[in-house]
Amino acid sequence: MIFYSENQKACVWGIHKEDLSKSDPPVYMSEDEQDWNLETETLSDFFTAMAFLQAGFALKFPGNTFYELEEDELNFVRANFRNKGFSFKQWLGGVNFYGNYDDDVVIVQAANQLLYAADTKEHSVALNKVLSGLGTEL
Repeated sequence: MIFYSENQKACVWGIHKEDLSKSDPPVYMSEDEQDWNLETETLSDFFTAMAFLQAGFALKFPGNTFYELEEDELNFVRANFRNKGFSFKQWLGGVNFYGNYDDDVVIVQAANQLLYAADTKEHSVALNKVLSGLGTEL
């Protein structure tokens, strides 16, 4: 059962028919609606990860710029920001979420692309101070 579609229909997410009776079933992603790969272990994990992704564009101080990072810069992000514990395994080559506050999100997608946002000016300034010097603007 398909329940979610990327806005340009580049991929869709669904639940296998045999899992529909589960209270929190796994979610699978497909780019062609033929081959399906596990995206998240549970539906609630999927919606939490999607909320973090949407926050990157919808918080009061959204990150409107993507940066391409080198491996040492990725390691810096991983070492200095708490992993929020939710991710997409398949979409965009994997999407991970970091942040040190409840109202911020640092998004690493496609293995090396960075986007970040915060809901308070204080946390936005703090993110910019640390992250704006990393990577190459895309």
